[in-house]
Amino acid sequence: MNPLVTKNINFFVNVIVHIFILLTIISTFFFLYISKLGKEKFHNEIEKIISNNMNKILRDGDKEKYIKNLLKNLDLEKGKEIFNKPEKWSEIQNNWLVKITGTVIFILILIMIIILFIVYLFGYRIPIESILKENIILFSLIGTVEIGFFFFIARYFIPTKPSLLLETLLNNLKTNFKV
Repeated sequence: MNPLVTKNINFFVNVIVHIFILLTIISTFFFLYISKLGKEKFHNEIEKIISNNMNKILRDGDKEKYIKNLLKNLDLEKGKEIFNKPEKWSEIQNNWLVKITGTVIFILILIMIIILFIVYLFGYRIPIESILKENIILFSLIGTVEIGFFFFIARYFIPTKPSLLLETLLNNLKTNFKV
């Protein structure tokens, strides 16, 4: 077989293996850990804002006891029932992400099988062990750096200012009550 063709086939197989390993590791890490951590941080931030700021503002502003009386008569179970379900759009978006990721991984596997089959038909041997070994070593080293970066830097990043929830709520209340 032509040395240039051989080099290109090896390169292409290496790229496919590289993308497959990277996508599998990143998506697994995201869906199993990062998405849950983000959700937990978001919930903690909301709880902190409400307990540290909003309760005091509402208590201090409720001189006539309207909010207190409203809360006494409020059907909290009905509210929990309404707000306990995930947003339909969020659910659709998250399911779509999982399906797209799975589809891309499946397509990469399919491409690899087709390439290996075609190459096998022509009697050429791809150094797949060498390619796998090289990629595993590469991803082990890169993964160590990325995990270190995530655990020591990225997980402490807060993407929105803590007052966003309170500002949004108060602005919506002002708009709805035409204040």
